[in-house]
Amino acid sequence: MAMQSKSSSKPAYILLANQLKKRFGEQGEDQLPTFRDIAQEYNVTIGVVQRAMQCLKNESLIQVHRSTGSRRVSGDIEPELLCYGLIHPYQAHAESELVISMNLLLAFEQLKANAVPLIRASANNSAQERNNAEQLAANPLIDGMLISPCVNSTNGEFFLELASKKPVVILENTFADINLPTVIFDYAQAGREIGRELRARGCRKTMVLLDEGADNRSLVDLQEAMRAEIAIDICRLPLFRIERECKNWNYELHGKSCVELENFILAHECDSVFSPFDAHFDIVFMGGVRDNLRRNMVSAVICSDHPNWYTENFVRSKVMMWQFSSRELFTTAATRLLNWKRSHQQPCGVRNIKLKRIR
Repeated sequence: MAMQSKSSSKPAYILLANQLKKRFGEQGEDQLPTFRDIAQEYNVTIGVVQRAMQCLKNESLIQVHRSTGSRRVSGDIEPELLCYGLIHPYQAHAESELVISMNLLLAFEQLKANAVPLIRASANNSAQERNNAEQLAANPLIDGMLISPCVNSTNGEFFLELASKKPVVILENTFADINLPTVIFDYAQAGREIGRELRARGCRKTMVLLDEGADNRSLVDLQEAMRAEIAIDICRLPLFRIERECKNWNYELHGKSCVELENFILAHECDSVFSPFDAHFDIVFMGGVRDNLRRNMVSAVICSDHPNWYTENFVRSKVMMWQFSSRELFTTAATRLLNWKRSHQQPCGVRNIKLKRIR
């Protein structure tokens, strides 16, 4: 029997998997033919058969019993439940943790993986991060880990050691000389685009508004890329502390920071402003800087694909916006993790997720 639809643009193993799925469903076969018999029957290579059968196995449509060499189809097969650990650098039970959990569950759903996450927070503490990883690694139910390291993480070598036992994929940060599969946002490319756009609008010096804490690798890459396109001055304010205090109806730190921000703009003669933190930029710059100063500056921010609200000043202004997709980040990372689990082969290199201009 020759395989149908050879002119299709779909790979041969996908065509074969679809035909086998239909055949097994219609005929209700229990004992399946060998790979070699299928290859001869459909006039394809053994490699194509192997990949097609792996697709059916991944969908829990067949079971492969290597000891007997038999392949069986059962409508009652329950998909294998996988459990993956996720370590993030934020505070436990914060809104960011909820967003992360939602994005990872959506990624598993999109990939049709019967998987659940076990989430741990490091609160940007390297020691806590290692402790979380040790506990997850010791859990026999954990099939692998996604780790978003804290800014100054010293656990690169430890994660590399863990990867010899369970799959480990790194998110949003990189370790020098540590060969682990990594997925990060391409902040360098975004930095170049933002710098060029500001320069094209006649800007000469840009204030880059950052938090008082240390920068991760992505933010360092962003600053270096912008600096190659336009003059920048870094203004650091306690952005995340301001946000927490404002939520508690305490605006003292906000008021002091807004005065400091205005003084910085005037002292450094900045004609434009950029921040990778859109919500914090809105609170401090749009909500605290005098209108006559703010309106004369060109503004740009980076935002996430998670819905956010903005002040009227922000909405009415012509703020340029670049968006990163957390969903794409987690889907890409989950794909690498699942492939590693299924193939027992470690993925290599860094996958860069590009940011998109949306305004």
